[in-house]
Amino acid sequence: MKTVVSENLERFRRVAKYNRVTLPEAGLLTPREEIAFLQDAMNGRVYARAEKWMLPNWAILALRKADPDEVEGSGLPNNGYLNWGPIGSPGAKSFGITDTHGLVTAIPECGSIDFWPQGAEGVAFPALAEHDGPKLNLLSSQDQLYGWEMTTGPVTFSRMIYHVSEGDNEAVFNEILLTNRSLEEVNFAFYVALRPMSARGVEPIEKIEYDEAKSTLYSNGLIALIANRSPSAVVMANADNPSLVETAKDTTDRHDRDYSATKGLASAVLRYDVKLRPAGSERIFFISPLSAVKRGARDLSFTTHEGTRDISVERWFKFSGKRSAGTYPERNFDDILSQAKASLAIQAHTALLSQEPTTDWRARARIILALQQTGCYDLATELCLEVPREFDIKEGSSDSAILGPLLWGLLLPNDNNSANGYLKEISSYIENAVGVLLETMASEVEDNRAPPPEPVVEESIDVLSVETEEFEDSPSEVEGFNSVPADETPIEVETPVVEPPPPPEPWTLSELNQAIWNLAAIQKASVAFKPTWNEKVLAKIDQTITDYSELIDTKLDEMPSFSEPELTDAYSLDLLELLSAISQLRLYNLAEKFLKEVVKIISSKVISKGLVRLSEPPVHFSSYLSLWLAHYYTRKKMRDDAEELLRKSLEFLSDYNVLPEWVNPRTGGGSKGSGCSIHAAANLLLLLRDMMLYTEGNNLIVFPGIPEGWYTSKYPLIVSRIPTSIGPVHLEIGASKNQHQIEVKLESLPEEIEFRLPSAIPISIVKVYGGGVAERSDDKNFPYVKVVPLSESIVLTFRK
Repeated sequence: MKTVVSENLERFRRVAKYNRVTLPEAGLLTPREEIAFLQDAMNGRVYARAEKWMLPNWAILALRKADPDEVEGSGLPNNGYLNWGPIGSPGAKSFGITDTHGLVTAIPECGSIDFWPQGAEGVAFPALAEHDGPKLNLLSSQDQLYGWEMTTGPVTFSRMIYHVSEGDNEAVFNEILLTNRSLEEVNFAFYVALRPMSARGVEPIEKIEYDEAKSTLYSNGLIALIANRSPSAVVMANADNPSLVETAKDTTDRHDRDYSATKGLASAVLRYDVKLRPAGSERIFFISPLSAVKRGARDLSFTTHEGTRDISVERWFKFSGKRSAGTYPERNFDDILSQAKASLAIQAHTALLSQEPTTDWRARARIILALQQTGCYDLATELCLEVPREFDIKEGSSDSAILGPLLWGLLLPNDNNSANGYLKEISSYIENAVGVLLETMASEVEDNRAPPPEPVVEESIDVLSVETEEFEDSPSEVEGFNSVPADETPIEVETPVVEPPPPPEPWTLSELNQAIWNLAAIQKASVAFKPTWNEKVLAKIDQTITDYSELIDTKLDEMPSFSEPELTDAYSLDLLELLSAISQLRLYNLAEKFLKEVVKIISSKVISKGLVRLSEPPVHFSSYLSLWLAHYYTRKKMRDDAEELLRKSLEFLSDYNVLPEWVNPRTGGGSKGSGCSIHAAANLLLLLRDMMLYTEGNNLIVFPGIPEGWYTSKYPLIVSRIPTSIGPVHLEIGASKNQHQIEVKLESLPEEIEFRLPSAIPISIVKVYGGGVAERSDDKNFPYVKVVPLSESIVLTFRK
């Protein structure tokens, strides 16, 4: 059966030929890589000489100083403005995207939709708006409601975009509200355009159809747009037709039914003429399904009334009420972290349960961890319960690479005390994974054992010199025994020399990373199932943990030194993965000297101007991989270094407060991958959470990495419902007339609380209420106060 990716690739190949684009050599690229290659080439062919109104906003920006001839020949990748906002709901199976000018994509294979109001000076194209012109704004990160508005004469054109789930169906809703602010009747026109484009570039549409009875547009045989009101006119043509808009504007009775385009540029413009009563309003809904539904396969039905939006907002309201929330001294952090949590919740289902290999299981495990640590317990549990239905566990090298992070991630919901019954429901799958992983680890240990010493063997034996005392008679007396004449040379029997097996090869960094995840997963499984598994099984696991830990130590000693003059991108990523694993898996017993070497080579050769720089052509910079190093710095009490890397990443936040996967330092926009990265969101949340607090055994470490300025800011820091293994924690930093105050509120008491403080605060003047001081340290590099809590509220104060 053809997949969506394979069908899309075939479509790109067909239209590429008609656009004079040369196909790459077969087998050189993966299907997704080939689609990206052809799309970049198509962008150059289609956009190089197009009129501006025909282009997405990113192409307008990219072409400002470009040579059309060069672009037409070499292509036009979106490697400088690849940014978008997600349109979805918590845990939704699918989500749409939009750029800041309102170009909305539900399914790339269906193109994108845009809305053009009729203004006083002609048709208004949102993509042409200048920097200070109207843009599509995220009205609230709490509600995930986007809005765009324009007033022309007495009429206000308002557009609201949000995600809707009804049963098994999901869609992006564009709700158009026309409001007449005069006391006279007014006629108003606007246009809905379905075009072969997205934030990435050309998305070929070979055929467009319109079903008047259902008010439905079909693109490439799929439902692309459903309206709850019929248009006044339907005009179909090629997207590069310069008269398309004028035709749609001037026609009175044109209702095209279908249109085919061999170049893949089929477009449709729906005109709506609306008569508004005095001080009246009209509301029209446009629905873009988020699943690929072929024409005639089944009917889609969605509720279209004002309450639909309220239901979407209410879903987000309920979600926000359960997760951790905060107010920060730097007010932009409120929106940054709120939007990171929303982006994580919107994309989690797609990322975790995707069968595509684009997201490895280490990244998926981090997503589950981020959900857990932001209080999204229900969503994390729900998605983890789906995993056994989507992924079979099989023995073999291909599966052993994913078993460690998969097992570790699936055990995370068990850390939440309210996840009653979770472990029981998923136990058979977990036990199977543990069994396969134990065999893999035991095999690795056995393969790397030192071979036993070889027995000493004589290289040759003189058979005539063998002692014969064991015989009762002398050789001359034994019947049939013929002595050898003295002049003959004794016969020698050669015994083959057995070469000892070669010693095991040293591990690569990739193998070390996998081993660390395997060990962490088995350790977590041992703790989770200790109350239910029998002693024999637990003893086997404990022995495997001991043997495997020793193996890791041995392999670390054998690791080659970091003396290579040049680093490959894969090696650089392995170094970063190692630090990430140590920070997030809480493994700190690796050789300190080894880790210092890792940090040194990353900071000197992998980090460039605060970002991870990869050299594989073209050079590109990650928006978030440097946060792995920042996370490690936080754990190693290097507050300033962590803050510097964090702030550099935040420079590349989009207008919707999300980070793209890869960034272009010249434009400040996205350059590659996702324009709204779930991995960036997850790692940002994990870092900020550990900068606030983390646990070590039964102890709580408070404020190990927050910026120093937050301790004495005139604006408070208030973060509530922070999940920990001890229980939820509430943190505050505030100021009164003559002092600053730190407060920790708890439901369960840890053994100790260690307050990490900046060097500017004299430790001797810090007063403690609600607990006893166990230790003070005024070390300028690492000042802290350790407190034994005696109440559920512990307060530290220090003078201004």
